[in-house]
Amino acid sequence: MGRTLTLTEKQFMNANGDIGNNDVGFQVAIQTLTQLSQKIVEQKFYEISISDFMNVDVGSGAWQEEYMQAREYYTGGGFEEGDIDDHAGSGKLSEVDAAIDTMSVPNRFWAKKVSWRKPQLEQAARNMIPWDQPAAKLRSLKKNWDLGIQELAFIGHSTIPRITGLLNNREVNSNTSILPVPISSMTQAQMNNFVKLVLNAYFVNSNSTQMPNRFVVPTSDYLGLGQPFPGSVAQITMLEYLLNMLKKQTRNEDFDIIPLKYAEKEFQLKRGNNVLGRYTLYFSAPKNIETPTLRLPIDFQLITGRLSDDNLSVPTTAFGQYSSVLISRPREVLYLDVLSA
Repeated sequence: MGRTLTLTEKQFMNANGDIGNNDVGFQVAIQTLTQLSQKIVEQKFYEISISDFMNVDVGSGAWQEEYMQAREYYTGGGFEEGDIDDHAGSGKLSEVDAAIDTMSVPNRFWAKKVSWRKPQLEQAARNMIPWDQPAAKLRSLKKNWDLGIQELAFIGHSTIPRITGLLNNREVNSNTSILPVPISSMTQAQMNNFVKLVLNAYFVNSNSTQMPNRFVVPTSDYLGLGQPFPGSVAQITMLEYLLNMLKKQTRNEDFDIIPLKYAEKEFQLKRGNNVLGRYTLYFSAPKNIETPTLRLPIDFQLITGRLSDDNLSVPTTAFGQYSSVLISRPREVLYLDVLSA
């Protein structure tokens, strides 16, 4: 004889379209020979550590509507303009000066809530599957914040142009000639040309002041770099060849090549960038706000409300404040865009 199993969740937050609405509900039919697992499989998402790519500044500028960063500049002509003739009379000396400009980004407040009613809690307590619905809703709330901040950190806000991510800052220059095709699709000649040009392009872009230590590539291309480097006698992979070259040429053993899903075409198109992939060379240093930094004036917080007047429901609100990824030195970042396959 069949029996009805009561569940208490209405909706699954689905990232990949692999859970259909027809598969979930309040009631699931079981029979006497059905064994119920006492473990629940949680949904998985694409999650990465933002701090592997940039600094994260938490807590500064809380409750403010805008963040402003000052930048200092020096003026005064060339060094030799200061030459003087010690045998001549005193004359007018060349003068140097200093100035500042500012850059500002808006701060945005964010809030969402969950609630549960007493009947739901009572039903959950009697479920044959041990599912803590309030805890699951809180996990869903935190995941909503985490995934949103993660996407924001790399491709910015979908409707606020001033809130940009690491990969779509309007002050950063874009090069469309160095990468004719994805790196894993390069011939030996194309790879040799890329290696010859890429660091010089970055160094010129930085006004000869900085070398990069990070190279972000689309994940699909990164996964293809495990193939042998074309023409290599030692049979090293394309990834090994490229990383070894970048470490030696920059004289920096900390140099890293990092895969990133948000560099793929599908995410670039979401922000109006019609490319096959965006590669990013940049310099990053821990706890150095002069390098790319995600600003979170107020990190995720939970505020639990009081029991409703009918004594049946309890709301919990999540609150936070976020801002743009601040790139104070845009010349120390260079985008390399692939326009064709």
